[in-house]
Amino acid sequence: MLRIELINSRRSRNEIEKLRSQVATLTAQVDVLEGQPENQDSMVLALIDGDGNIFRARLLERGLHGGRKAAQMLEKKLKAFSYGVDPRRRIQLWVYVFLNMTGLQRTLCKHNICSSKQFEEFMRGFTQSNPRFIIADVYPGLKDAADMKLNELLLFYARIPQTSLIFFGGTHDNGYFTALSQLQGEGFLRKIVLLKGYEQVAARIQSLRLPTLEMKSLFMPHRLNSQRGSRSYRSTPSLARRFQVAMDRIALEMEDASPPSDAHSDSNSSHSHHRTIYLMG
Repeated sequence: MLRIELINSRRSRNEIEKLRSQVATLTAQVDVLEGQPENQDSMVLALIDGDGNIFRARLLERGLHGGRKAAQMLEKKLKAFSYGVDPRRRIQLWVYVFLNMTGLQRTLCKHNICSSKQFEEFMRGFTQSNPRFIIADVYPGLKDAADMKLNELLLFYARIPQTSLIFFGGTHDNGYFTALSQLQGEGFLRKIVLLKGYEQVAARIQSLRLPTLEMKSLFMPHRLNSQRGSRSYRSTPSLARRFQVAMDRIALEMEDASPPSDAHSDSNSSHSHHRTIYLMG
C-alpha cells in the first residue's frame, strides 16, 4: 500500500513539473508578444496551392493586366481582413503560390480558359505587381510536391511569434489536415484563416471549423473536369462559354471603374461586411 502511494506521489510530482514547464514556456511566449511595440510591422502570409485555387478565367485571359489585377484584388482583401484583426499595426504581406506550372497551363488551354501566352503573361503580371508576391513552380513528376512545401512553410511560420496571421489556400485537399491538426495541438491554429478556392471544402479540413475568407471574384468555384478538355484553345467556344466570358468582362470593368481607397479606409469601411463572410464553421 505504501509502495503504491509512493509511486502515485512520484507521478504527481512529475506531472506537476511538466505543467510548470509548459506554463513557463507559454508565459515566455506571451511576454515576447506583449513586448512587441504596437508600431512594429505585423507579418501576414498567404500560402496558396495554385493547383486547387485557380484564378478566374476572366483574369487569366487578360494576360499581364489580369495578373496585376488579381494581385491587387488579393492584396486588398487580405489586408482589409488583417487590419480588422489588429488595426494597431502595419501589415507586411507575403504571398506564396505553389503550382505545377506546366500541368496547370495544359489543363487551362484544353478547357479553353486561356492560351499559353495569356497564362504566362498572367503569371508575370502577378509577380511583377508586388516584390513580395511569389509564384513557385514545383514542376511535374513529383507527386504532392506543392503539398510538401506548403506544409513545411505552414508549420514553420505559424510557430514563430512574428507571424500574426496565415491565409491558407488548401481547402480542397485533406492532405493538409495533418499539419493543421498538429498546429491545433500546439495552440497555433488561431493564426490560420482558410482562403477558400473551390466551393466544396475537403471534409477533414472543414471539421476544424476555421474562419474562412471566400473570394468568388478571384478563384474558380469548381474543379476543372479533365475528361472534358479535348478541344484546343483555338476551337470555337460554346454559346454558354461566350456568354459567361462577356458577363465576366462586364463585372471586371465595373470593378476597374470603382474608386480606389487605401488599405486602412478599405478595412474600416468593410469590417462589418467581413463579419458576414468570415464565419466559424
